[in-house]
Amino acid sequence: MTMKLNRRNFLTATAGAALAGGMPVSLAHAADKLKIGIVYVSPMADIGWTKQHALGVEAIKQAMGDKVEITSLENIFQPQDAERVFRDLATSDHQLIFGTSFSHGTPMLKVAPQFPKVAFEHCSGIKHLPNLGTFEAKYYEGTFVAGVAAGNPTKSNKIGFIGGFPIPDIVGPANALLLGAQSVNPAATCTVVFLNS
Repeated sequence: MTMKLNRRNFLTATAGAALAGGMPVSLAHAADKLKIGIVYVSPMADIGWTKQHALGVEAIKQAMGDKVEITSLENIFQPQDAERVFRDLATSDHQLIFGTSFSHGTPMLKVAPQFPKVAFEHCSGIKHLPNLGTFEAKYYEGTFVAGVAAGNPTKSNKIGFIGGFPIPDIVGPANALLLGAQSVNPAATCTVVFLNS
């Protein structure tokens, strides 16, 4: 009997593979080779955001070995380019496709309904479909602790936060920074500046 391939089964199976150090039998029967597409918003050689996604891809390769074939595409930021790329991946037999930027959200929402048998995962996304899920790091937790560290010693009761874009996964940590500061200093305030870059 084969397992239905969807994002939940894939993520469960790969987590199990990583913990057990091998390929789970149920996923091995789902397909000879799982084709995964990952779309990066910037060059893979960069540090930071894209580098962390690239490290995640390496973890998948280590956990699943030759049971996966991964296509990685970089510098796909513009929504019109991303829509074309997601469609191309879906039409070339990729069964799981990752978008790694908030800017990939609208293109994924357009493409996913056209390919109901393909699982899509959107990093920092806020909308879901039957075959489109979202994932995100919980870095607001660390930012809360940074707020505690900043709120305690401040003499002016003012702290600051600089973010790239005013999107949910950046606004959340900004709020966490303020809440952390206020947990030790109720008078603390936070000035937020978005670079829009």
